[in-house]
Amino acid sequence: MEHPTFEKLRDLREKYPGGELAQNYALTRQIPRRFRMGTGRLNKGDYDKMCREAFALDAAIVVARHLLAAVADRYRQIKSGSPLARMIWADLEDTDSFQQQQSARMAILESFREKRKGEQISFYSVMESQEMLDTLWCLPAFQLWHPTVMAKKEGTKKWEKTEVEDPALLTRKALINYSGAGDLGAHISDSFGMFLDGNIVQHWKSNEPVVIRVFHSNNAQAEEPKTWKDLREIWVKSHRLRDVEDETGRATRRYDKTGGPPKRYILLATVRLGAWKEENDRVRLYGADGEYVHLPKDTINYAGIEWTLGTVGDRYLLYYRLATLPPAVGGSGSEFVVRPPALGKKHAMMVAAVTMKSRGQEQSETDRRRDPVPTRPISRPSDPSTSNVGLPLAARITMPQARSHTNPRSESQGEQDWGGRSHGRNRRGGHRG
Repeated sequence: MEHPTFEKLRDLREKYPGGELAQNYALTRQIPRRFRMGTGRLNKGDYDKMCREAFALDAAIVVARHLLAAVADRYRQIKSGSPLARMIWADLEDTDSFQQQQSARMAILESFREKRKGEQISFYSVMESQEMLDTLWCLPAFQLWHPTVMAKKEGTKKWEKTEVEDPALLTRKALINYSGAGDLGAHISDSFGMFLDGNIVQHWKSNEPVVIRVFHSNNAQAEEPKTWKDLREIWVKSHRLRDVEDETGRATRRYDKTGGPPKRYILLATVRLGAWKEENDRVRLYGADGEYVHLPKDTINYAGIEWTLGTVGDRYLLYYRLATLPPAVGGSGSEFVVRPPALGKKHAMMVAAVTMKSRGQEQSETDRRRDPVPTRPISRPSDPSTSNVGLPLAARITMPQARSHTNPRSESQGEQDWGGRSHGRNRRGGHRG
């Protein structure tokens, strides 16, 4: 039975039934009301930690809503019974539920604390939690790999349609780990293609998701850190089938070993992970046109200060959207636009107060509270155009007794147009291969 607090939250889908553009506008423009924190008998260290956790949850809600708005209405029906789902779809401007929004977020935080005793709640831990995997990342539009995997015995020509034994693994492993070494688009593209497992050749292809999520550890050796200029857009090869002419000149569906024409992805959100060093996580959003999105002053605790991609010692979560608009003349916009002077010194002092550490605190203390971030990239081959040892995510498949094929073509459903409609300058665009 659902908690009474969540029952009182108004759902945007009920407020705007069938209104995809209106829902998208609300998802991308509404933000949670600022938390009201009671100090009670907490010492400063515990109070600061509680504030960071509350701000991290709000940041996760803001980013999740922004990502969900990129998905077409018919493909984004997440499970409404989840507390996180209720906050993601909540009408945050409904004055009758302001108190319920506060209570709902506190209930979510308490649930996280109970399940993760002793662990710090951060943007990373919320966005990569099992709750978020079951709520948001399980949507087909966010799946990195296509669910159909073709396979054959090495040395033969007959391909068979197989099934992944643990489909949930595809969702969990879809977070790309990137150190900053080499080109990010090529790094992601290496997750697709032909792979050799024992004597079985497997063909994995991209699902061409609306959003690709990346953990950027920013610790590549012997390379300059990647900056906004390097990361604002990437090109990913899907390794899907495409029409080619056979020896007789007839069109046929065949696998292009080069990976096929690349798909363009642009940054939709960037997050500077700060909780691992006892600082606030900081988010930055972009529109479907790649332009920087100004956030209201109430987000100052989890947005509000200027930082840049590629700063030594920083870690990031990057969220890329499949581009639906042509590149802007002169390239995608700016990494950020300087905060208007009207915010003034008062707000800068507020930020400093929130992120301030206790006097005499040592860096070694923060190192023991790191996020459970991955430290090793997914297993991938060096050349995706040929059979290689090592699968993209060590997933196991079952080869059924099924009709065989001479090409690794898919018998699954056709390619989907996952993308949603955007308000304002951002037009709707398909993303068919």
